[in-house]
Amino acid sequence: MESSKVTKAREQKGCKVKRLEAWLGSWHRENAALEAAAAAREKAPKGQAASTFHKAALLSGPPGVGKTSTAKVLLQALNYDVVELNASDTRSQKQLQAFAGDMVGNTSIADFADGKVGGKQRKLALIMDECDGMSAGDRGGMMALLGVIKASKMPIICICNDRQSAKVNTLDLMTFDDI
Repeated sequence: MESSKVTKAREQKGCKVKRLEAWLGSWHRENAALEAAAAAREKAPKGQAASTFHKAALLSGPPGVGKTSTAKVLLQALNYDVVELNASDTRSQKQLQAFAGDMVGNTSIADFADGKVGGKQRKLALIMDECDGMSAGDRGGMMALLGVIKASKMPIICICNDRQSAKVNTLDLMTFDDI
């Protein structure tokens, strides 16, 4: 049975929530296909079309509209365990690579994210809140986040208030942003 919070979020945000839900629903299948294509890249003919799959999504909007709450409720409704980092956390390059790099690259964590641990189908997702709020105290954090996204074996939802911010330009190019 569907959570009433998810139903309410769909009614309030409509198409955006449905697109995010569809992206999350196909994430593991699309990621597996992307990894298989990367493994076979040497055998692929030149000029093969690039994948349109993105390992991260970007949610944007004014403060207080429910971006983080919507992401959390949707992820929980889809049986994801959620890890969240926001601007109040220090997100320097070194710390982000140590925390998130280990989380997305560690075999046991990757198996957990793929639902291969403990016999239960569990999935893990990362929410990076307030990406446009990464400041000088987060030195190198945005570049580290881009590296984490490339290596990720789990969906990452990046959240910002201002999609037009110069701090978010590169991130915007690497994320599913049709939401």
